[in-house]
Amino acid sequence: MSLPWKYCGDSITVKSLCSDDSVTAYVHDCGPDQQNYCKLSVACGSCGSDCSALVDLTPAAFSAIEDLDLGRIPARVSASGKSKGETTFLGGIVSRVEKDRLIIGSRQLVSTLYITDDTCLRKGKVVSLNQIEPGDKIFARAVPRAGGEFTATKVWVNIGNVYGVLVEKKDNILVLRIGGPDSKSVLTVHVDADTLLNEVRGVDLSALSLGQPMQALGVYQRDGSLLATRLWTSK
Repeated sequence: MSLPWKYCGDSITVKSLCSDDSVTAYVHDCGPDQQNYCKLSVACGSCGSDCSALVDLTPAAFSAIEDLDLGRIPARVSASGKSKGETTFLGGIVSRVEKDRLIIGSRQLVSTLYITDDTCLRKGKVVSLNQIEPGDKIFARAVPRAGGEFTATKVWVNIGNVYGVLVEKKDNILVLRIGGPDSKSVLTVHVDADTLLNEVRGVDLSALSLGQPMQALGVYQRDGSLLATRLWTSK
């Protein structure tokens, strides 16, 4: 890779090798644990056995080039470039659900997000508007309307995408340590028959080793745990 060293605030362009869409992002920091996440499977296509984790995008940036449900994609990173700007990105907490819209709050802002027949709502799987509840956290791609309102093209509900180290496993439950080796923060991750492990349906817990770095993508539950739709481990 010939990308020059980048510092905080510098811009990079990330191009999805699945969709060919690109987004310009800004460097926030450089993580020390990249080597722990090398050689993980990707959700779309393949970039060979030496594929490693290049960049961790915010949900806003990732959703501009691919579906958040993919979690990981092969990508090319370059020093600069321009991205598409047809839609905008919203995030917040649902405060009210109405017949054809969601009222969401984010900090001091309240936004109205209209849901149409063309809107894709996902809560781990495709759901209908009546399955969205006050208190749900959403990310959405949307088209601005007059009056500061928005029409959603796609909405992800309670989606979580985390990195951690496996510290416990039992009865279709994994416990991941989030953070460094001295961290006390843990996350309970549930798996079921539909969970993909390295893009293969079904999780054999006996094949997982304690101390193994993992990425988990799924839906946060009301108790704070994560129901995994996808898991990745280093090979």
